[in-house]
Amino acid sequence: MFINFDQEDRCRLNRGVRGRLEDRLKTLMDQKKMKGFDVQYIYDNARDLKHSEDPADGRKHEIHFLCRLYLEKIKYFS
Repeated sequence: MFINFDQEDRCRLNRGVRGRLEDRLKTLMDQKKMKGFDVQYIYDNARDLKHSEDPADGRKHEIHFLCRLYLEKIKYFS
């Protein structure tokens, strides 16, 4: 689902479905039920997501940021 998550025309997910996916991902990471490999995959494929609709806003998307924090917490990179 996160492969073309930032491309609305390719992933066929509307805004509500995307929100539910993000909420479920956050819940699973809070409960530490996600494996490092899966979170790394999401992290890599959500790299180009923007934080908001504003093109001038250069911040990364919340999912990208939370995946990086989760991977650091479980020491996946070491």
